[in-house]
Amino acid sequence: MMNAGEEGQQQQSAVKQRLDDINAISIAIDTYDDIFSDFDPREILDRDLSEDFINELGHRHRQNPKGKYDVLLVAPKAIEDPAAEKKIISRLNRYFHQKYLRYKKTIDELRIRGGIYVVFGMLLLSSLTLLGYYGKLNKLTLELTGIIFMPLGWFGIWEGFSKMIEIPFKLNNDTQTYKRLSKASYKFEYLGEEKKS
Repeated sequence: MMNAGEEGQQQQSAVKQRLDDINAISIAIDTYDDIFSDFDPREILDRDLSEDFINELGHRHRQNPKGKYDVLLVAPKAIEDPAAEKKIISRLNRYFHQKYLRYKKTIDELRIRGGIYVVFGMLLLSSLTLLGYYGKLNKLTLELTGIIFMPLGWFGIWEGFSKMIEIPFKLNNDTQTYKRLSKASYKFEYLGEEKKS
């Protein structure tokens, strides 16, 4: 049986862990249109997001890139519209999920291309070694072939490993940002007086 002090410490520990796990990002908007591009007249579910809005979310994410996110959109009470809210939240989730998938596909393609480079480089070096070992070519032809195959083979191996392992930092960062934002919880909070009818 726990005494009151132990129970209080346990509650404080649970609250601290919850705060460590969840990071709230608050963004103030004046209208729902602040979330979307001014140049896109389509319906909410299809509209492009505003670059300023995306950049602000990315900037806030980079300040503390750990854990799960709650994105709180703070708006005037006068614009409250529950139906529009649902559509906006759906659009935000879909947008960031699509961006995450696109970036992930780019990274996967880079790794596959890197693998092809490595295999190509190894084939060139292996064929040069085998040609020399079995004496299928005379010495001059072997040396001339080596001048071409040797640098190409090593270039393929090193360039391939570079593509497979050293994914560009920004690309990897953006992928992680979009992944977290696609899993974030989006909520609206309204301040001020209600719209007068």
